[in-house]
Amino acid sequence: MAARFFTYSCSSLHSFHSHGRSNFNLSSSFSLSRPSFILLSNRASDRLKKVSSKNSAWNAFISRAFMSSSISTEAKVSKEYGSEQIQVLEGLDPVRKRPGMYIGSTGSRGLHHLVYEILDNAIDEAQAGFASKIEVILLADNSVSITDNGRGKPLHDVVAFRKETEGISIDLALQWCSDAYSDTLLGYANSIRTVDGGTHIDGVKASLTRTLNNLGKKSKVIKEKDISLSGEHVREGLTCVISVKVPNPEFEGQTKTRLGNPEVRKVVDQAIQEYLTEYLELHPDVLDAILSKSLNALKAALAAKRARELVRQKSVLKSSSLPGKLADCSATNPEESEIFIVEGDSAGGSAKQGRDRRFQAVLPLRGKILNIERKDEAAMYKNEEIQNLILGLGLGVKGEDFRKDSLRYHKIIILTDADVDGAHIRTLLLTFFFRYQRALFDEGCIYVGVPPLYKVERGKQAYYCFDDAELKKLQSSFPANASYNIQRFKGLGEMMPSQLWETTLNPETRLLKQLKVEDVAEASVVFSSLMGARVDVRKELIQKSASVVKLDQLDI
Repeated sequence: MAARFFTYSCSSLHSFHSHGRSNFNLSSSFSLSRPSFILLSNRASDRLKKVSSKNSAWNAFISRAFMSSSISTEAKVSKEYGSEQIQVLEGLDPVRKRPGMYIGSTGSRGLHHLVYEILDNAIDEAQAGFASKIEVILLADNSVSITDNGRGKPLHDVVAFRKETEGISIDLALQWCSDAYSDTLLGYANSIRTVDGGTHIDGVKASLTRTLNNLGKKSKVIKEKDISLSGEHVREGLTCVISVKVPNPEFEGQTKTRLGNPEVRKVVDQAIQEYLTEYLELHPDVLDAILSKSLNALKAALAAKRARELVRQKSVLKSSSLPGKLADCSATNPEESEIFIVEGDSAGGSAKQGRDRRFQAVLPLRGKILNIERKDEAAMYKNEEIQNLILGLGLGVKGEDFRKDSLRYHKIIILTDADVDGAHIRTLLLTFFFRYQRALFDEGCIYVGVPPLYKVERGKQAYYCFDDAELKKLQSSFPANASYNIQRFKGLGEMMPSQLWETTLNPETRLLKQLKVEDVAEASVVFSSLMGARVDVRKELIQKSASVVKLDQLDI
């Protein structure tokens, strides 16, 4: 079955007019290399005549609105039907010779430009290589059918109505196609093709957008309150023809091909809204199909926007300089260099002062970074802290082949406070590294720095304990009547630079934990469960793991 089928009633064929019998069949078939027409007579005795068109003849055909046959009467029909029986009418000759062919009549069978426009669309489809066959048939009831096998599988039957209000006559037909991604709006005013649009076209666009949004929200197909389909999304795949008859038309533009009557827009808008609302409420399947296509168009537009932003952000990453907050080291060999990722400017200040500038760099973060498990790549690349991490560490672009020699530091150390917020920031960073560049774990580049929880002072001697067990062990080593002072560190910013160096930065005395992934699939499930958007999955994982949690180690 052909993809598109249109039937229009008229007194005579738009492109060919017979002075004899008018109930002959006219069909055409096109090959992709050279289109050709096949003219079929209704008389069995008439000989089939194929008129093959070269480029010049073809262009002449589609550039002229009308052709007329010189066959006189049924009794005098020639046994042969050739080019000598076809008279080409150019310019105003068609109007002078056969005015009814141009302006139509007031009856339901009045000729309209629609026949030519639909044929022209089919020809465009064939010339573009999307159609190999076009059939134009003048039926016995004087109606014309035009069929091609090009693009455009209809989502529904043609929706059409005719209405006259406030002295303005409106004829409209529309149809959405599933595999078309642009719109075709043909407008006519008093049988004149308005190629530059006008108020009648404006009325169509406004009414379709508002009506489909209202019906979509009413039917709960459009659920999000903040989502509204634009006219571009609503009209994707739409073919619409509107013809208006206006008592006093006002045409604008140099070629007078734009309707300018302001009252027409309101009349057309209201008429379409009333009819389309009633029709779609009676045909909910048609409404669902149209809204589904419109929502897909919206999703595609948003995806394209995100893709454009992603490309721009990737370009920025490749061309940007190092972040200003990065305190770099003097060493240029990545194998000898390490970087501490700390939370906040307070900890960053102490770390910058306490580090060994020869091989240690510091990158302070502002608060908690983006949870990339719940965001797309466009949002990730747009985030300033994520950009600082990518640029500062030399991580490159996600998805590209990982090269360890492109890293600026081969030892990446996460250094956060020993509290709930610090653990959350550490988890967000691990999620980022795992999703963005998992090879960092395979290469042994990810470490977690462990700052002390307690400082115990006894006389002039200071001790640092990294957990409660160490504290208890230290306390038990003191005499029963010993006097000492215990300080609980709430954050790295509380430490003096010298203390931070001694406990956390000094390679000789610090405690580091290297992180590696033994089971990638299991780790991926854990990250998705804990950091993803589904609360039920996270709740289930927590319940299953509750038995292995040591309550005395919880920071509550």
